[in-house]
Amino acid sequence: MSSTWDWHTLEGPCVVRHAGRYYCFFSGACFGNSSDEVDYLVAESITGPWSVAGGESGPRVLRSIPGSVDGPGHNSWFVGPDSGEYLAYHAWDIQGKVRRMHINRLIWTPSGPRCPVTIGLKI
Repeated sequence: MSSTWDWHTLEGPCVVRHAGRYYCFFSGACFGNSSDEVDYLVAESITGPWSVAGGESGPRVLRSIPGSVDGPGHNSWFVGPDSGEYLAYHAWDIQGKVRRMHINRLIWTPSGPRCPVTIGLKI
């Protein structure tokens, strides 16, 4: 018996309400390489319709940055002890051998949510 495995998929959806809109963060592509990245859908109602408009040229929240983070994926939103918003996610280490947890501050910009990885905590 043969099987087909499709690892190029979406995972880790996490819905957050911000400024009256709903944002569904998700990871997409393949966890096995640098293509795993984080983007979002947005809707006015929890039941949709959901739109990815603005993400046509690639992920807006987290993407691979050589020497910093490689293949960020399977994210989860949370509020930290400082009342700030954060995303926890995993990404490849510099050697590409192990996926480690990272935590980055989530910033709400006029263009949508972003995670500047330069301030991230690697665990």
